[in-house]
Amino acid sequence: MLRNKIIPAGALILLTLLVVGQVTTVHGHSMQPGFRPNDLLFVEKVSLFWREPHHNEIVVLSVPETEGLTIKRVVGLPGDLVEIQQGHIFINSSEVAPPYDIAPRWRVVVGGNEVDAPSRFGDSLSSYGPTTLADDSYFVLGDNRDNSIDSRSYGPVPRDTIKGRVLLRYWPPHRFSVFR
Repeated sequence: MLRNKIIPAGALILLTLLVVGQVTTVHGHSMQPGFRPNDLLFVEKVSLFWREPHHNEIVVLSVPETEGLTIKRVVGLPGDLVEIQQGHIFINSSEVAPPYDIAPRWRVVVGGNEVDAPSRFGDSLSSYGPTTLADDSYFVLGDNRDNSIDSRSYGPVPRDTIKGRVLLRYWPPHRFSVFR
């Protein structure tokens, strides 16, 4: 009797995960401090079939320049004029304040002086553009600007590379969060 209920329930859960969303693990440091390596996320895939990504939405995408899926924040939408001046982001000529804490720059001591550590990938003080995004293009950035390969490196991403949006972090339990 119980088996007759468990098998359909398991099949429904599996179908839901395959169609509605997927679970993924964070690898790397490009979205710190908000997302850390080994955080477990649920990525919702359905809503992006009938609506476009929004500014500041956290998405999962697949770009040829990176292996597997990557997590980034949408900064620029189709038609937006995107420019970065010394780390300050301008969308359509208006500076936008990040809705998150950008990971602090690492400091190191060199010859007795404390200096900014060299970045591994991008640079939180870098410049880019100005570039007007094409009808099908999005500009994505990692929150940890000094440790992120993102649109500053590989350029705007086509819409079809965006596979879903991060809906929630469910592990570790003390960092459980729902993202809108």
